Amino acid sequence: NKMKDICSIDLGEFEDFKVLTGLRHKASKRIPVCGFADESKRIGLINGLYKNGYSLPFHFSKIMVKELLSP
Repeated sequence: NKMKDICSIDLGEFEDFKVLTGLRHKASKRIPVCGFADESKRIGLINGLYKNGYSLPFHFSKIMVKELLSP
């Protein structure tokens, strides 16, 4: 419900979602991806972490915060 207030797209109802576990996305050549999906910087993504999933998100989050705060 909090995301409905933030996003300008229709996310549907919570009851319609299905929880999946055990799936892991492997990016092309296992290169991690960090950035924003839109120009307004409202939807960010960190993906393809593979074996770096325990340490790299902290590094990427710092990068994304700097990007958000830059003009």
